[in-house]
Amino acid sequence: MNPIGELQAIRERAEKATPGPWSRVKSILCTWWTIGKIVNHIAKPSENEADWDFIEHARADVPALLDEIDRLEKENEELKVISGAKMLEILRLQKAVPLLVQAQPPQSISPEELINWLRKRDDIIEGSRL
Repeated sequence: MNPIGELQAIRERAEKATPGPWSRVKSILCTWWTIGKIVNHIAKPSENEADWDFIEHARADVPALLDEIDRLEKENEELKVISGAKMLEILRLQKAVPLLVQAQPPQSISPEELINWLRKRDDIIEGSRL
């Protein structure tokens, strides 16, 4: 199964599961699970406290992880758009650099000539747009 299909299957299982909160009640004889309003008896599936914690938090953790995956996928798409725009800007600047290197101002230049030179430089930069 592909990752998108797996995520969809996980989401469907999570949506079909009994709503939380899930919790456990320990007694001397056994452990009782309350899942929503349903009480279930589980005969010691594990002595490991971490296993119990995992089960207890799974109902809330799985949807939270799926929501985070959705958020990250959306952010990734937005970053692709931004990086595409940045790449176009880099290409434009790469095109402008050789033109600007060729268009160096003279050593001694009057203020009027400098203004004209700057306008010419700006035209070069503007003309290098992709």
